[in-house]
Amino acid sequence: MELNNRLLSLTGTAGVTLKSELYLLQQLIVQQTFSLQNNNTKDSTAYKNLSQNLFSVTKMTQIFNPMIRRWAAQKQVTIMVNSNAATKACDITVKGRDSEIRKVKEEFDSFLGWLQMCAVVRHPDSGVSPRLLRAEVRANCEDIEERISHITDPKRTYIDLYNNVKSSTATRETRMEGVAWVAV
Repeated sequence: MELNNRLLSLTGTAGVTLKSELYLLQQLIVQQTFSLQNNNTKDSTAYKNLSQNLFSVTKMTQIFNPMIRRWAAQKQVTIMVNSNAATKACDITVKGRDSEIRKVKEEFDSFLGWLQMCAVVRHPDSGVSPRLLRAEVRANCEDIEERISHITDPKRTYIDLYNNVKSSTATRETRMEGVAWVAV
């Protein structure tokens, strides 16, 4: 093992080198805990929205599961999200390298920024369809609303899906709508 200008070189047989590298990487792993909290001023709209939405999020921490699995698979970072009913916040424990922990914290901060702008957070299985666009926005975005309706239409049959994906009239757009319909 040799250190030269912040560059670490490991030499030796493959087994010894790999074990040394694994040991060094394990020593870089630290654990940090932080909370998703409302830090806005008490009388602001952002504070009210974020308080209401954080309360909803504490009841459904499973919405973070895709993110937890992504970080575990790609960067070997362990994330645990626990709801704290007393403080109406989520306690997050991250175990990984410092640089990766900072990135995870930035992602959660970005989520909080979005959450304070969101008017209402509904449970994913609530059965309530998404709200329509306002009339003034609707006039300019009819094509977008039509595409959204193709993706969220519950009356769509497998024949419709087949025609959108594999027929001679299928386009890239209709194929993507079919894939999105299956995902939704």
